[in-house]
Amino acid sequence: MSRLAQRVEEYLTIRRALGYKLVSESQLLASFVAYAGQACTDTITTDLAVAWARQPASTSDVYLARRLRSGAWVRPLAADARPRHRGPAP
Repeated sequence: MSRLAQRVEEYLTIRRALGYKLVSESQLLASFVAYAGQACTDTITTDLAVAWARQPASTSDVYLARRLRSGAWVRPLAADARPRHRGPAP
């Protein structure tokens, strides 16, 4: 399991402990982790997030927005003292 996948699992565990179900979010985040793995990176960048969100190329604006919104977990991950993780602005 990649470092990114571990951090996502930690994030989901904490949020679920607070009572959130996170069903669709966990599926979207798993998809993002897989995409990052195919790109051979554990570093989250805006370019990576936008490229992932645009998969497949025929996605609607609503679908794109939903996928990018799922990246809200980047902020707590970035607070982990590694400035290399930068996600899209809210």
